[in-house]
Parts: sequence; C-alpha cells; structure tokens
Amino acid sequence: MEQMILAELQKKYGGEIKTLIHFMYGRPDKPEFRYTPDGTLQTKDTLYFFEIKYVLKPEFAENIVKSTLKYLSEVYSKLLPSIGDKKFVIKLVLASGYDLGKMNFEIPKGIEIEFFKV
Repeated sequence: MEQMILAELQKKYGGEIKTLIHFMYGRPDKPEFRYTPDGTLQTKDTLYFFEIKYVLKPEFAENIVKSTLKYLSEVYSKLLPSIGDKKFVIKLVLASGYDLGKMNFEIPKGIEIEFFKV
C-alpha cells in the first residue's frame, strides 16, 4: 500500500520519489536521532518528506497523529537549518478507509497533513 501511495504522491508533485534515505542530526559518532521518511521528493524549489500512517480505526487517529506530529516537528526543527534555499515540507499522509479529513489537528509549522482514502 505504501508504494501505491508514494506513486500517487509522485504523480501529484512531480519529481522522483526516493525511499530508504536516512537523515541524521548530531555528530556522526554521536547522533541525537536518525530519521528515515517513507519517501522523499525534491522539486525545483521544495524538499518533501512523506510519512505515511495507515489508520485502521478512526478512534486511533488522534493518538497516532498527535504522537507522529510531535516527532515530525522535532525532525523539522532540527533538519531545517541544513536544508539550504529550498522550502522544506514534511507531509503526514493519513491513509484510511474512513474519512479522516473532518478531524481537526493542531499542526506545527513545516508539517502538512494529507488524507488518502483507501
């Protein structure tokens, strides 16, 4: 399912999706954290990280989103200074058979939520 979603995102944004790209913050011998997004995509002016979460039951969505947004916000703030001139966007893609688009979430700067109906 993840590959199908990444293929759709690639059609939407253009560019080439890459997977298994590891990002690290801190010193190489003592990293503070490592992050491997589900997909990365670079366009002329933007670098996207895609984090895909499959939500089986809507009652779990709030906890999944809150914990993921907290982590992604840290990733964004730590990696932003090293991105350069490009716009940096982390997209949390919520895939579900349910309509989660009506839920409200407090979304930190640099993070966007995209809903994907499966």
